Amino acid sequence: QNQMTVRDIWVARRRVKVSGVGYQPEGKISPDPKGQAWEKDLLSLLEVAACCNNARINPPSPEHPGWTSLGDQTEAALKVAAMKEGMLEEALNRILPRIHEIPFDARRKRMTTIHREVNREIAFVKGAPREVLQLCTRISINEEAVPLTNQLRAEILGANDDYARSALRVLALASREMPPRIGSYIAENVE
Repeated sequence: QNQMTVRDIWVARRRVKVSGVGYQPEGKISPDPKGQAWEKDLLSLLEVAACCNNARINPPSPEHPGWTSLGDQTEAALKVAAMKEGMLEEALNRILPRIHEIPFDARRKRMTTIHREVNREIAFVKGAPREVLQLCTRISINEEAVPLTNQLRAEILGANDDYARSALRVLALASREMPPRIGSYIAENVE
């Protein structure tokens, strides 16, 4: 259909499948995350996928009978994956309004958006797995922020390599609660 689709997610040391094709936000994640110890980890990941994103998903209209996207196809696929778990753009924009973006660039191989939530700021990062992983110190496993050991890093890179060998485009997603800001948003300080 010439549309990208999220097929697999690696979260909390487990692989999950995503059904559905294209930009129609219908499908499910299996195994079903409801009530699982890793459910909130998945929801946090999908929140980053939807927020660190500039694509728009458009429902069917008289001019376009199917679901369409505006913007980058990879970002559209990420937004649709979040929509499959009930994350709607309007609600996320109200809860986590974006206050700044550090655009993707080929040197950093990542994009970052900063969002305000009540009395704090959160950075969401999306990019090449190795480059994003280099920035990380912890991983969320069953709602616990676990230190990122060399063993866990190797496990993550192993999953990345498995997906890449299957000809899948692989992205890493991360978040960081920001310290109180002094000055402007600079990638080196934010990420």
